[in-house]
Amino acid sequence: MYCSDVRFVTNPRGYALLTDVAEDGTATGVVLDGLKDLLEIADKTEYHEKAGYILLGWDEIEWDKNGKREQAFYAALDELDARWIPYRFIRVGEQVHDIEERYGRKNLWQLPDLYVVRTIKVWPDDGPGQDLKFLKCINPKKYEEIRDRLNLMVLFERG
Repeated sequence: MYCSDVRFVTNPRGYALLTDVAEDGTATGVVLDGLKDLLEIADKTEYHEKAGYILLGWDEIEWDKNGKREQAFYAALDELDARWIPYRFIRVGEQVHDIEERYGRKNLWQLPDLYVVRTIKVWPDDGPGQDLKFLKCINPKKYEEIRDRLNLMVLFERG
């Protein structure tokens, strides 16, 4: 299973068009099968009224570029492009260089930027550890205590 994190931001008009093509297509005449399923499982849906944008997000979603719902989403982006509606889309996969970005063609200044922040996580996570504070002057007694505690932990784990 290959997972991605996805974020999409647009203005209220773009969101209305997105929901229209996902459901009945009364305004556009276009219905994209599978898009409604994708919109319903969004982990993050935020309306920022003062700033005038809507943010959708999916965390650790299985993203298959050739899948039905993903193809419907890309087709919805094409519909937004055709109507000159601003949007920003970013998908970050598990691989370091697997980043996909797409932007609308007009008025991007109305929307916030989307950018990637990478973190390194440890698995399995043993919980919070003890901070090591390195002193400017070397205190051999402190380091001996730390070494002894680490040795005891290693023996305990092996034992």
